[in-house]
Amino acid sequence: QQTRRVRKEENAAVHVFNGKLTENIQPNVSYAIWVAAATVDGQGELSQKSIVHVISASGNIRITVQNLTDTSFNLTWTMDTSATSYRINVRFPMEGNYPVSTFRENMVLNASSSQTSIVVDGLCPGTKVFVGVQVVYVNNFLGPELWPENTTQEGGEIHMKGTQPVVLFTKIDQLEPRRMLLKYNLITGIAVEQYYIYYTYDQDTAPVKHSAPQMSHELDGLFACQAYTAWIRPAFPTCPLTELKEFYTGEDTKAPPKSVNVVVYRTDYHNSLNITWKPSC
Repeated sequence: QQTRRVRKEENAAVHVFNGKLTENIQPNVSYAIWVAAATVDGQGELSQKSIVHVISASGNIRITVQNLTDTSFNLTWTMDTSATSYRINVRFPMEGNYPVSTFRENMVLNASSSQTSIVVDGLCPGTKVFVGVQVVYVNNFLGPELWPENTTQEGGEIHMKGTQPVVLFTKIDQLEPRRMLLKYNLITGIAVEQYYIYYTYDQDTAPVKHSAPQMSHELDGLFACQAYTAWIRPAFPTCPLTELKEFYTGEDTKAPPKSVNVVVYRTDYHNSLNITWKPSC
């Protein structure tokens, strides 16, 4: 029968066993463990070392949400005496068929080992977020993510107070073949000081972002005979995108070609260029 040998680094002891090594394991100690097979032919080669830190904490800190408002809340937790710090994860729901580059980025906040609370702010009224706390131990070992009391068991869901700002396009006017005027209006929620306008003609290309304080925005220098998609986000950093709208530019005989691509070829005697493009219409 094949058995295994494990050597504990702190005293170089060798243990022969068939199951888990559980004796004399001390809390708050780092162990380097490696394994070798012991057969009738003797001991085999040692495996690579595996470093493990044994923690004494139960990991069951108590987390609560207090002072919930439209855009912020106070997250509190009981102290873990073995913690070196705390990691607070704030996640937002996945959005629809928007380019990934415009998704809201999840927030990661850090608190010192002496902290037992943190303010999470800059959130969007009337929306939901998912919050969890992880204890960070020695050697940056992360404990399991724990969720606040009285939240869902699927990830610490919290509903912000207030009404979510919703913006809709009211009209898109074509001023010239390659010049468009986007008009939009705030349907629900509190008034915001500005809006973020995104547009792209290719889902694989990062969209262009504009900041607009008024309820309309002009796009100029677009490609001719091209389908575009535009969408809006209220200026709250964590508000979701609220509408996708498609529009088309017109024909323009003076418009530049699209998708210009240049490839350099090297031969034995000279270099050459292969230039490709697509007509504007």
